Amino acid sequence: MSDPILEKLKKAIAACPDLSGKMAGVFTNYIREDEPCCGIFPAGEKRLSVDWAGNERWQYDFTIQMAGFAFQETERMENEITAECLSRWLSENGAEILILGEREQLESIWSGQGRLLYPAQDGQTFVYEMPGQLVYWRKGAKTAPRQRWLFAFGPAEEAVWLECAAGMENIEEKAGKSSCFLDWEGRTKRVESAFGAVVFSGQLFPEDPFQKNALLQNPEQKVRWVCCSGKEAEESFPAVGGFCSLQVERVFGAEEQGRSGIRIQMQPLSREKGCFYEDTAGNRFFLAEETGDLEGLFGRE
Repeated sequence: MSDPILEKLKKAIAACPDLSGKMAGVFTNYIREDEPCCGIFPAGEKRLSVDWAGNERWQYDFTIQMAGFAFQETERMENEITAECLSRWLSENGAEILILGEREQLESIWSGQGRLLYPAQDGQTFVYEMPGQLVYWRKGAKTAPRQRWLFAFGPAEEAVWLECAAGMENIEEKAGKSSCFLDWEGRTKRVESAFGAVVFSGQLFPEDPFQKNALLQNPEQKVRWVCCSGKEAEESFPAVGGFCSLQVERVFGAEEQGRSGIRIQMQPLSREKGCFYEDTAGNRFFLAEETGDLEGLFGRE
């Protein structure tokens, strides 16, 4: 069965300058598939997460096996140095060399410290194995409706719904945490938290109305939130909403194009189904299905 990622990995690793010239003699040509006990082998693949646009984050594990670690001390040291150089080169340059498919985007590639496995067929050398890991994004096959996240700060009568969109590059939902306690009879009970957190991360735009309010708000303050999706021509959208708390963090080490980064963790305190309305005058409000009450969830643009 064809494995496109594995084939691209072979070509990328073969481009490592530490595997050419004098040092190349101590390695079996692991790019050739007919070499026994040596090569690049897949070690499993799993999906890590999926965002609101249907893009999936995957982890591809692999191993690099090499022969040529002889019993002679000098050759053994040369092999270990070359293996370390390969690992460092792959971590630093792999993202530029390795080009995946049109619907795939590389996030990171890593190669770890290896270990000796077993003697090769000649009985004089050992097979050396290094674990590797590749993380990449796989774009959704279908275009999912754009999820809109809106927040309202301040008292209900003064609240303005502001969209969290400017500068945001990633939205990730965290699963709810569980906790245990002992009941009156000494039995262990497990309680699942009602709602998981949602983490927004991207570039810092202090001039954006939402980011400006998020940076100034008290972390203990209750903020109204709504998540909805639909076509722009529609006046009402199926939505979920409620109250939440926001934890905002500036990421000064992630500067890009002269801007710092920002990370906002939204922890829902309540969640209700309903509809989000937006009229031609720019007025916005959320109507929950269960309560049918606009109090506390009304806002305007």
